[in-house]
Amino acid sequence: LWCLKTFLREDVYNLLLSRKPDVVISCGSSLAPVNYVVSRENLAKSIVIMRPSLLGARRFDSVIMPRHDNPPKRKNVVITEVALNLIDEEYLKEQSKRLIQVSGIRYQVSGLYIGLLIGGDTKSFRLEKEAISEVIRQIKSAAEKLNAYILVTTSRRTAQEIEKLVKEEFQDYTRCKLLIIANEKNVPEAIGGILGLSQIIITSPESISMISEAASSKKYVLVFKSAGVSKKHQRFLEYFFKNKYIYLTERPQLSKAVEDIWLNRPPIHSLRDNLLVSEAIKRIL
Repeated sequence: LWCLKTFLREDVYNLLLSRKPDVVISCGSSLAPVNYVVSRENLAKSIVIMRPSLLGARRFDSVIMPRHDNPPKRKNVVITEVALNLIDEEYLKEQSKRLIQVSGIRYQVSGLYIGLLIGGDTKSFRLEKEAISEVIRQIKSAAEKLNAYILVTTSRRTAQEIEKLVKEEFQDYTRCKLLIIANEKNVPEAIGGILGLSQIIITSPESISMISEAASSKKYVLVFKSAGVSKKHQRFLEYFFKNKYIYLTERPQLSKAVEDIWLNRPPIHSLRDNLLVSEAIKRIL
């Protein structure tokens, strides 16, 4: 382990020296070399989440990679449909309960709730004010027609002008039962709680993690289209749409899409990622 001493803080290095793990799990390319050294030193099994940098997949017992990262075809590579996340039925129930407690919303079990998850700008994408304005009009229209309630959260990446617009549109809107502006008050239960309490989820298109969480919730998920997403991201969206994990929708068609989904109740296509990962771990243990 001497080779890690230069790259790690002293307390972290000493902690690694003191542990004798049976399994080493790391996430992201930058930690893959640490996983490789520590697992070999301890004759431990190694599991890497996401692409393991220049070391390649063959050096590890199991590599878990989402399909949009173009994983290599190897026996030790587990290909998931989405970015790994915590979303399952138990997690959603717990987060929903906590969100009701911390926010004080009066949740009606028999009501229809539409969850709106608003992300923000990335290196290659800008969430435009005009786009969100159209999305809000469409959601309000659907809510009025279906007698639905709305639960809204922004993210820490949301621009100030978008936050201002969201507050103006939803703060005093009677059908909006929850409004969270993450940069003003970050509520850890916001995403999980809204996913758990809503029957229909509408999300912006730029975050693979946010869409992965929504698609894992076994709810109807609509992603509104916006220009500027990368080719890799576009492939991810189109693959999800093709396999019916999401509805990829033009902004002016959102209201109609929500109405059609709720009136027709098409089957929800579930992901199998948790099962795939469990089976992969059992194989190496």
